[in-house]
Amino acid sequence: MNERSSFTVLVVSPDAERRARAAAVLEKVAKVVQADGISPALDEISLGQPTVALIDCELEHNAVTGLIGALGDLDRVVLWVSHVQPELLVYGALVQIPYSTDDGALVEAVKRLAIVQRLKENNARDSERVKRLDHVFDVVRNVRHEINSPLTAVMAETDLLLMDGDLLSKDQKRSLETISEMAKRIRDLCSRLRELDTDGMS
Repeated sequence: MNERSSFTVLVVSPDAERRARAAAVLEKVAKVVQADGISPALDEISLGQPTVALIDCELEHNAVTGLIGALGDLDRVVLWVSHVQPELLVYGALVQIPYSTDDGALVEAVKRLAIVQRLKENNARDSERVKRLDHVFDVVRNVRHEINSPLTAVMAETDLLLMDGDLLSKDQKRSLETISEMAKRIRDLCSRLRELDTDGMS
C-alpha cells in the first residue's frame, strides 16, 4: 500500500478548496481522481471502479445515496461530513470522517478501506482457484469412472485368452501380454488419479 499507484481514490466534493485539500494529502498514497458533483463522479465510476470514494456530504442526500449505490460496496465509501450523520448508517457500516479531522486520520481511513478491498480481491481470487480445482477433481473422477469399467473388461478378456496360451501363436501371445501390460499401466494410473482425488478433497 505504500506505492502511490496501488489504489485509486475518487474525491467527490462541490467545494473546490476541500477537494484540493483531500487531493493534496491523498496523492501521497494513491492515485486521486476528482469530481465536483454526482454527474462527473458517475462518469469516473463508469470509466473504472475506484478502490475508495471520499464523498463530501455537502452534496445533496440523493446524490450521496446515488453514488453509494453506483459504487455497489459500502466498504469503498468514506463519507466526509460536517458532523456524524446517523441517518446514513441505515446503509451499513459507512465510515464517516468529520471535516475537522486532521489530514492524517483522513488518509488512514482511506488506506484502511483500500486494504479491505485488496483483501476482498485476494479472497475472490482464492475462491476462484478453489472452484477451478473442484472442477479439475470432478473431471478426474469422471475420467476414472469412465475408464474403470471398460478397462476391467479388457483385463478380464485378456487374462481369459492368455489362459488358452497353448492354442495361440507366439505373436498372438506376445500381443495379448502387451495388451495386459498396458491395461495394468492404465489401472495404476487410475489408482494414482484416485489418490490425487482423495488428497485434493481432504
